[in-house]
Amino acid sequence: MTNVPRIEEQIIEGAANILADAGSGSDITNIFSDLGMIDNSGESTKWRRIRYVLCNAQRQDGVAVKFVMFVRKMLSPVRFRNDPNRLKQLIDDINNVLIFAGLKFEENGDFVAIQMAESISDAEKKVSSIRRKLIDRGAHSETLRYCTAELIGNDTFHGVLEACKGLFERIRQMTNLVQDGHRLIDAAFGGEVPILALNSLRTETEKSEQTGFMYLLKGCASACRNPIAHEPRILWAGTDDDALDSLILVSMLHKKLDKCVRTCNRQEIHNEGRNVNF
Repeated sequence: MTNVPRIEEQIIEGAANILADAGSGSDITNIFSDLGMIDNSGESTKWRRIRYVLCNAQRQDGVAVKFVMFVRKMLSPVRFRNDPNRLKQLIDDINNVLIFAGLKFEENGDFVAIQMAESISDAEKKVSSIRRKLIDRGAHSETLRYCTAELIGNDTFHGVLEACKGLFERIRQMTNLVQDGHRLIDAAFGGEVPILALNSLRTETEKSEQTGFMYLLKGCASACRNPIAHEPRILWAGTDDDALDSLILVSMLHKKLDKCVRTCNRQEIHNEGRNVNF
């Protein structure tokens, strides 16, 4: 979406407060220059400069085109190549404001339409009640990466689904496997020499921990993802608390994955005739 209609100036001000933390005063000046925007605000505070220039441009154009272009420039991935997590947080924060305009900014630079928040309390309910609880509990960044957009749109049904899908996609990326669900888990973590090992697998206790981790992953697939993936949304009986519990489980599993080590592939070991001990 490029031709974004007029945005309330209060929303632009809220966005300006966030965008001011995305770069230095010189960065802002350079982006204004790149976009042919003149800063005659007389302000020294970054957010006040951004607010003035973007609001003035919208008054002149009648639409929020310059606002869209400025956000894309300020939140360009290349500017955060050394700190991608910072970019994700800024995008989350600005989406908490854009929800009042019925908009969402995505990492690829697109603006998409979402359900508009009707009031501050409505927005807090949509965004903060689950997402904020996840952040407060130290949720893994990979969990938030896959479900933030859905939680902002108050779509807990798809939020849980996307978070679960993201978990198993991460396992595929770590292993180069193509399976899904229980077959993926067995292939990645099962056997005497698993592709991913949670520990050294030297003792019975460590082997039991590996097995228990497999069961947790399978439980997540069976109890959290599959019921949502296989039934219509209108029949889903899950509450916000249910969604939060599922997302916390996904986060915990991501943290366990952080500790996993990629071992030699079982087929490689078989082909080379090696006996590997961990």
